This record gives sequence, structure tokens and C-alpha cells, in this order.
Amino acid sequence: MSAEPWFRFFPSDFLSGVSGLSASERGVYISLLSIMYDRGGPLKREDDRLARQCGLPKAGFVRALQALTDQGKIEIDGQWLCNSRAKSELTERAGRIASARRGAEVTNAKTPNNSDDDLRYSDRSSDHNDGAMLPAQGALRARAQQPQSQLQEKDRDANASLVSGEPLPADLKIERDRQRLVEERARLHLLGCDWNSLAGSCGLSQIDEITAGSPREKAALARIREGRDFAAVFAKIRASPFLRGETTTFRASFNWIINPTNLVKILEGAYDEIRKGQPAAQRAYAAQ
Repeated sequence: MSAEPWFRFFPSDFLSGVSGLSASERGVYISLLSIMYDRGGPLKREDDRLARQCGLPKAGFVRALQALTDQGKIEIDGQWLCNSRAKSELTERAGRIASARRGAEVTNAKTPNNSDDDLRYSDRSSDHNDGAMLPAQGALRARAQQPQSQLQEKDRDANASLVSGEPLPADLKIERDRQRLVEERARLHLLGCDWNSLAGSCGLSQIDEITAGSPREKAALARIREGRDFAAVFAKIRASPFLRGETTTFRASFNWIINPTNLVKILEGAYDEIRKGQPAAQRAYAAQ
């Protein structure tokens, strides 16, 4: 499985692109793309195996694949199957992961007491004009700068203390708190990157930094600790003309979406497809 088990999917683009394909050709197309994204690169052409993965007999798979290559949907490079859009998406994804890791390493090198421990976003992705939507719950977890065996030993000691009910030794408590802070800051960094990518594609305001100890950081960390699904939140924003600022002068902002009341209303669908002539009851709820 790839480092990030997701890929950007735009329903309107997909439906337009496959309008001339049969049902079996569409199924093979989306299946091959999904496997490419899951594996992180081109697929070796093994018709028997790929036919099984696509749920078709080999002959049906070969016919569908030929139709896809004839229309330029799938490219054949020797023994490999590839897709130009998937190539660019995977390259961008690799860069995003590397950027997030670098940000986490910088955070990890600092101590929790640094007053200037801000997360800055100077490389803002305003050039992402393809409607990119990124998930906020990335898998990146920064670990303390110690050998893994030492970390595991400390974790075992800490867990033993918790089970026995004995107070956690001061050094273990400090280390566990530091690890938790580093992990949360890594998630926070990814959330900021994801927001800027979404904002750049939807014409919303991007953020320059998340200052340590600021109301913005406290609110964002609170939502992260609550386990909020920011991937779903960003999907709602992409689908809402109101939140994108297309129906009124209002536009969603980072500080606005991490407000707990606003975030719940987004997830509940209060701003879904808000347009002129919408039922008054829904407009009233959205305006609360």
C-alpha cells in the first residue's frame, strides 16, 4: 500500500472523461487507477491477475483495456500500464509527504518551551487550480530523536506504571508528553498544508502560520484531539457554493472552520448547496 491510501477524485471530471465508455470499460479504468494509486506507480501488465482484480474474464479485460488505450486513458510502456494524470498526482503527493516530514523534523528539533515554535506556510500552494482537496488526517507521526529500542523500553515502563497504578516517573512523563506534542504538531502542520491547498483551489484565504500558543493553534489542536474528520470537512467546502463565496460575500476561512460550532454545522450539511431560493428553514440554520 502507498504512503497515503487516498487519491484526489473529482466526480464531474471523471464523469465527463468516461462519457464515451461502456460500463465494463469504466469499471476497468477506475480499478486500474485505484491500483496505481494504491501501489504508488505504474502496473506491470499481467492480464490474468489484473482481470481478476477488475472482476472480469481475461478476454473481457483485454477488450476493455484495448478500448482505454485507444482513447488515451491508459498508456502502455513496454510491460507497464500507466496514466499521465496519475503520474503527476503521485509526484505531487511524494513532494507533499516530503514537505510534511521536513516540517515535522524541524518541530521535533525544537523543545516544547520555545515561544517561537510556529508552523509557517511560506510555500503557499495558490497554483493548485485544479480543485485539489487534501485530507487533514495524515499518517505522519514524528518520533523523538532516540533509538527505537529506547523508545519501546520507555513505553513498556510507562505502560507498566499505568497498569500498576504507580505514579509515572518524571522522566517518562516528560518524554511521553514531548512525543505527544511532536505528533500533534506534525498533524497540525499537515492540516495547515491541506487547508492551503484547498484554499488555493477554491479561491479562499490561505494561512501564513500557526503561532504556538495562539487561539488558532489551540482551536485547531482541540479539533484534532477530538478526532474530527477534516477530509470530510474539506469535501463539504469544495461542494458548497456558499462556503466558497459564490453566493454571498462570505467565504470560509481556516479560523472559521476550526470553530467547533461551525465545524459541526459543516459536517451536518448546513451549508450544502446553499443557493438563492433555498428553503428558509435551512438558510436560517446556516446563518445561526
